[in-house]
Amino acid sequence: MATQKPQKTVTTRRTSLRGTASIFIFILLAILIEYAIVLYAESLGVMENPENRIFSVISPLFHLIPAAVVITLAFSWTYLTRHMAIKNQEVVRKKFTAVAKRGKKHKTSVLSRLRAKMLNVKGFAYLQRKIANATIKSGLTVLSLFVVFAFTVSLLAYPRLIYEAVTSAYQNNPRLLNFVRGTTEALAPIFWLFSAIGNTFISLAPAFRDFVLALGTIIGPLVNLDSVGKYLAFQNVAAWISALFALIYGEYVRKGRRYKIRGKS
Repeated sequence: MATQKPQKTVTTRRTSLRGTASIFIFILLAILIEYAIVLYAESLGVMENPENRIFSVISPLFHLIPAAVVITLAFSWTYLTRHMAIKNQEVVRKKFTAVAKRGKKHKTSVLSRLRAKMLNVKGFAYLQRKIANATIKSGLTVLSLFVVFAFTVSLLAYPRLIYEAVTSAYQNNPRLLNFVRGTTEALAPIFWLFSAIGNTFISLAPAFRDFVLALGTIIGPLVNLDSVGKYLAFQNVAAWISALFALIYGEYVRKGRRYKIRGKS
Protein backbone atom coordinates (compact mmCIF):
# COMPACT_ATOMS: atom_id res chain seq x y z
CA MET A 1 0.00 0.00 0.00
CA ALA A 2 2.90 2.36 0.75
CA THR A 3 4.20 2.04 -2.80
CA GLN A 4 0.80 2.71 -4.37
CA LYS A 5 0.20 6.16 -2.85
CA PRO A 6 3.20 7.85 -4.53
CA GLN A 7 2.14 6.34 -7.86
CA LYS A 8 -1.40 7.67 -7.44
CA THR A 9 -0.02 11.09 -6.48
CA VAL A 10 2.22 11.17 -9.57
CA THR A 11 -0.68 10.09 -11.79
CA THR A 12 -2.95 12.78 -10.30
CA ARG A 13 -0.29 15.44 -10.84
CA ARG A 14 0.24 14.37 -14.44
CA THR A 15 -3.51 14.46 -15.09
CA SER A 16 -3.87 17.92 -13.54
CA LEU A 17 -0.88 19.22 -15.51
CA ARG A 18 -2.31 17.85 -18.76
CA GLY A 19 -5.67 19.44 -17.97
CA THR A 20 -4.04 22.80 -17.22
CA ALA A 21 -1.96 22.61 -20.40
CA SER A 22 -5.06 21.74 -22.45
CA ILE A 23 -6.98 24.72 -21.04
CA PHE A 24 -4.03 27.03 -21.69
CA ILE A 25 -3.65 25.83 -25.30
CA PHE A 26 -7.38 26.15 -26.00
CA ILE A 27 -7.57 29.68 -24.56
CA LEU A 28 -4.47 30.66 -26.53
CA LEU A 29 -6.02 29.36 -29.78
CA ALA A 30 -9.30 31.14 -29.00
CA ILE A 31 -7.43 34.41 -28.37
CA LEU A 32 -5.56 34.08 -31.67
CA ILE A 33 -8.84 33.43 -33.50
CA GLU A 34 -10.44 36.44 -31.83
CA TYR A 35 -7.45 38.58 -32.76
CA ALA A 36 -7.86 37.53 -36.39
CA ILE A 37 -11.60 38.29 -36.24
CA VAL A 38 -10.90 41.75 -34.80
CA LEU A 39 -8.49 42.47 -37.66
CA TYR A 40 -11.09 41.13 -40.09
CA ALA A 41 -13.75 43.40 -38.56
CA GLU A 42 -11.47 46.42 -38.80
CA SER A 43 -10.91 45.66 -42.49
CA LEU A 44 -14.71 45.70 -42.91
CA GLY A 45 -14.89 49.20 -41.46
CA VAL A 46 -15.70 48.52 -37.81
CA MET A 47 -14.33 51.36 -35.70
CA GLU A 48 -14.35 52.05 -31.98
CA ASN A 49 -15.47 55.49 -30.83
CA PRO A 50 -12.68 56.86 -28.61
CA GLU A 51 -15.30 58.22 -26.22
CA ASN A 52 -16.49 54.67 -25.48
CA ARG A 53 -13.09 53.48 -24.28
CA ILE A 54 -12.76 52.68 -20.58
CA PHE A 55 -9.86 54.56 -18.98
CA SER A 56 -8.88 55.51 -22.56
CA VAL A 57 -7.32 52.04 -22.95
CA ILE A 58 -9.95 49.29 -22.79
CA SER A 59 -12.15 49.01 -25.87
CA PRO A 60 -15.61 47.48 -25.34
CA LEU A 61 -15.70 46.31 -28.97
CA PHE A 62 -12.19 44.99 -29.39
CA HIS A 63 -11.31 43.95 -25.81
CA LEU A 64 -14.39 43.17 -23.72
CA ILE A 65 -16.45 41.41 -26.41
CA PRO A 66 -13.57 39.14 -27.54
CA ALA A 67 -12.83 38.34 -23.88
CA ALA A 68 -16.48 37.38 -23.32
CA VAL A 69 -16.43 35.22 -26.46
CA VAL A 70 -13.24 33.44 -25.34
CA ILE A 71 -14.82 32.70 -21.94
CA THR A 72 -17.98 31.39 -23.64
CA LEU A 73 -15.97 29.14 -25.93
CA ALA A 74 -13.90 27.85 -23.00
CA PHE A 75 -17.03 26.88 -21.02
CA SER A 76 -18.56 25.28 -24.12
CA TRP A 77 -15.37 23.29 -24.69
CA THR A 78 -15.12 22.02 -21.10
CA TYR A 79 -18.80 21.04 -21.12
CA LEU A 80 -18.48 19.22 -24.45
CA THR A 81 -15.24 17.52 -23.37
CA ARG A 82 -16.84 16.20 -20.19
CA HIS A 83 -19.75 14.62 -22.05
CA MET A 84 -17.55 13.21 -24.82
CA ALA A 85 -15.33 11.67 -22.13
CA ILE A 86 -18.41 10.17 -20.42
CA LYS A 87 -19.48 8.60 -23.70
CA ASN A 88 -15.98 7.21 -24.29
CA GLN A 89 -15.89 5.82 -20.74
CA GLU A 90 -19.13 3.95 -21.38
CA VAL A 91 -17.69 2.44 -24.56
CA VAL A 92 -14.51 1.37 -22.77
CA ARG A 93 -16.51 0.01 -19.81
CA LYS A 94 -18.60 -2.16 -22.14
CA LYS A 95 -15.51 -3.47 -23.86
CA PHE A 96 -13.67 -4.47 -20.70
CA THR A 97 -16.77 -5.77 -18.96
CA ALA A 98 -17.04 -8.31 -21.76
CA VAL A 99 -13.35 -9.16 -21.28
CA ALA A 100 -13.86 -9.58 -17.53
CA LYS A 101 -16.82 -11.89 -18.09
CA ARG A 102 -14.69 -14.06 -20.34
CA GLY A 103 -11.96 -14.04 -17.71
CA LYS A 104 -14.33 -15.30 -15.00
CA LYS A 105 -14.95 -18.48 -16.98
CA HIS A 106 -11.22 -19.32 -16.76
CA LYS A 107 -10.41 -18.39 -13.15
CA THR A 108 -8.48 -21.60 -12.53
CA SER A 109 -5.79 -20.65 -15.03
CA VAL A 110 -2.88 -18.56 -13.70
CA LEU A 111 -2.12 -17.33 -17.23
CA SER A 112 -5.68 -16.04 -17.60
CA ARG A 113 -5.34 -14.03 -14.38
CA LEU A 114 -2.13 -12.45 -15.63
CA ARG A 115 -3.81 -11.74 -18.96
CA ALA A 116 -6.73 -10.05 -17.17
CA LYS A 117 -4.31 -7.82 -15.23
CA MET A 118 -2.53 -6.87 -18.45
CA LEU A 119 -5.86 -6.05 -20.07
CA ASN A 120 -6.76 -3.83 -17.13
CA VAL A 121 -3.51 -1.88 -17.53
CA LYS A 122 -4.11 -1.57 -21.28
CA GLY A 123 -7.67 -0.57 -20.57
CA PHE A 124 -6.50 2.28 -18.35
CA ALA A 125 -4.11 3.49 -21.04
CA TYR A 126 -6.84 3.09 -23.67
CA LEU A 127 -9.22 5.14 -21.53
CA GLN A 128 -6.63 7.89 -21.14
CA ARG A 129 -6.17 8.02 -24.90
CA LYS A 130 -9.94 8.20 -25.39
CA ILE A 131 -10.25 11.09 -22.94
CA ALA A 132 -7.35 12.87 -24.67
CA ASN A 133 -9.07 12.34 -28.02
CA ALA A 134 -12.29 13.74 -26.54
CA THR A 135 -10.38 16.84 -25.39
CA ILE A 136 -8.89 17.41 -28.85
CA LYS A 137 -12.09 16.62 -30.76
CA SER A 138 -14.26 18.86 -28.58
CA GLY A 139 -11.76 21.72 -28.84
CA LEU A 140 -11.55 21.47 -32.62
CA THR A 141 -15.35 21.16 -32.86
CA VAL A 142 -16.06 24.27 -30.78
CA LEU A 143 -13.42 26.41 -32.50
CA SER A 144 -14.38 25.19 -35.99
CA LEU A 145 -18.06 25.92 -35.41
CA PHE A 146 -17.23 29.39 -34.15
CA VAL A 147 -14.97 30.26 -37.10
CA VAL A 148 -17.35 28.84 -39.73
CA PHE A 149 -20.44 30.60 -38.41
CA ALA A 150 -18.63 33.88 -37.72
CA PHE A 151 -17.48 33.94 -41.34
CA THR A 152 -20.88 32.79 -42.65
CA VAL A 153 -22.83 35.45 -40.75
CA SER A 154 -20.34 38.10 -41.83
CA LEU A 155 -20.90 37.09 -45.48
CA LEU A 156 -24.65 37.35 -44.94
CA ALA A 157 -24.19 40.77 -43.37
CA TYR A 158 -21.95 41.92 -46.25
CA PRO A 159 -23.48 40.35 -49.40
CA ARG A 160 -21.02 42.15 -51.73
CA LEU A 161 -17.97 41.03 -49.76
CA ILE A 162 -17.03 38.12 -52.05
CA TYR A 163 -17.59 40.19 -55.20
CA GLU A 164 -15.47 43.06 -53.89
CA ALA A 165 -12.74 40.68 -52.70
CA VAL A 166 -12.52 38.98 -56.14
CA THR A 167 -12.58 42.32 -57.94
CA SER A 168 -9.81 43.77 -55.80
CA ALA A 169 -7.79 40.59 -56.24
CA TYR A 170 -7.97 40.94 -60.03
CA GLN A 171 -7.17 44.66 -59.91
CA ASN A 172 -4.22 44.35 -57.52
CA ASN A 173 -2.77 41.16 -59.01
CA PRO A 174 -2.49 41.14 -62.82
CA ARG A 175 -0.79 37.72 -62.68
CA LEU A 176 -3.97 36.22 -61.27
CA LEU A 177 -6.00 37.66 -64.13
CA ASN A 178 -3.49 36.31 -66.66
CA PHE A 179 -3.62 32.90 -64.97
CA VAL A 180 -7.42 32.83 -65.22
CA ARG A 181 -7.27 33.83 -68.88
CA GLY A 182 -4.66 31.16 -69.61
CA THR A 183 -6.69 28.53 -67.80
CA THR A 184 -9.78 29.53 -69.78
CA GLU A 185 -7.90 29.19 -73.08
CA ALA A 186 -6.45 25.82 -72.03
CA LEU A 187 -9.90 24.50 -71.13
CA ALA A 188 -11.51 25.76 -74.35
CA PRO A 189 -11.65 22.24 -75.94
CA ILE A 190 -13.84 20.95 -73.11
CA PHE A 191 -16.10 23.99 -72.84
CA TRP A 192 -18.96 21.88 -74.17
CA LEU A 193 -19.05 20.19 -70.76
CA PHE A 194 -19.19 23.53 -68.97
CA SER A 195 -21.88 24.76 -71.33
CA ALA A 196 -24.02 21.72 -70.47
CA ILE A 197 -23.52 22.43 -66.78
CA GLY A 198 -24.32 26.08 -67.43
CA ASN A 199 -27.58 25.17 -69.18
CA THR A 200 -28.53 23.06 -66.16
CA PHE A 201 -27.92 26.00 -63.84
CA ILE A 202 -29.92 28.28 -66.16
CA SER A 203 -32.88 25.92 -65.90
CA LEU A 204 -32.59 26.11 -62.10
CA ALA A 205 -32.31 29.90 -62.13
CA PRO A 206 -35.98 30.66 -61.31
CA ALA A 207 -35.91 28.44 -58.24
CA PHE A 208 -32.59 29.95 -57.15
CA ARG A 209 -34.02 33.45 -57.68
CA ASP A 210 -36.97 32.66 -55.40
CA PHE A 211 -34.57 31.29 -52.78
CA VAL A 212 -32.42 34.43 -52.93
CA LEU A 213 -35.47 36.67 -52.61
CA ALA A 214 -36.71 34.69 -49.58
CA LEU A 215 -33.23 34.80 -48.05
CA GLY A 216 -33.06 38.53 -48.72
CA THR A 217 -36.19 39.17 -46.69
CA ILE A 218 -34.73 37.15 -43.80
CA ILE A 219 -31.28 38.73 -43.74
CA GLY A 220 -32.57 42.20 -44.61
CA PRO A 221 -32.45 43.45 -40.99
CA LEU A 222 -28.90 42.10 -40.68
CA VAL A 223 -27.73 43.79 -43.88
CA ASN A 224 -29.27 47.10 -42.81
CA LEU A 225 -27.29 47.22 -39.56
CA ASP A 226 -24.30 49.51 -39.24
CA SER A 227 -20.77 48.08 -39.14
CA VAL A 228 -20.74 47.83 -35.33
CA GLY A 229 -24.10 46.03 -35.29
CA LYS A 230 -22.90 43.54 -37.90
CA TYR A 231 -19.73 42.91 -35.88
CA LEU A 232 -21.77 42.26 -32.74
CA ALA A 233 -24.10 40.00 -34.71
CA PHE A 234 -21.52 37.61 -36.14
CA GLN A 235 -19.56 37.50 -32.87
CA ASN A 236 -22.64 36.66 -30.81
CA VAL A 237 -24.29 34.29 -33.29
CA ALA A 238 -21.11 32.23 -33.73
CA ALA A 239 -20.48 32.01 -29.97
CA TRP A 240 -24.10 31.07 -29.21
CA ILE A 241 -24.20 28.38 -31.91
CA SER A 242 -21.04 26.79 -30.46
CA ALA A 243 -22.56 26.86 -26.97
CA LEU A 244 -25.90 25.46 -28.17
CA PHE A 245 -24.15 22.62 -29.97
CA ALA A 246 -22.34 21.67 -26.75
CA LEU A 247 -25.59 21.81 -24.77
CA ILE A 248 -27.50 19.72 -27.33
CA TYR A 249 -24.74 17.11 -27.42
CA GLY A 250 -24.63 16.99 -23.61
CA GLU A 251 -28.40 16.56 -23.45
CA TYR A 252 -28.17 13.77 -26.04
CA VAL A 253 -25.55 11.91 -23.98
CA ARG A 254 -27.54 12.46 -20.78
CA LYS A 255 -30.72 11.09 -22.34
CA GLY A 256 -28.84 8.07 -23.65
CA ARG A 257 -27.51 7.28 -20.17
CA ARG A 258 -30.97 7.82 -18.65
CA TYR A 259 -32.58 5.36 -21.06
CA LYS A 260 -29.85 2.81 -20.37
CA ILE A 261 -30.37 3.11 -16.61
CA ARG A 262 -34.15 2.69 -17.01
CA GLY A 263 -33.58 -0.33 -19.24
CA LYS A 264 -31.39 -1.95 -16.57
CA SER A 265 -33.90 -1.25 -13.82
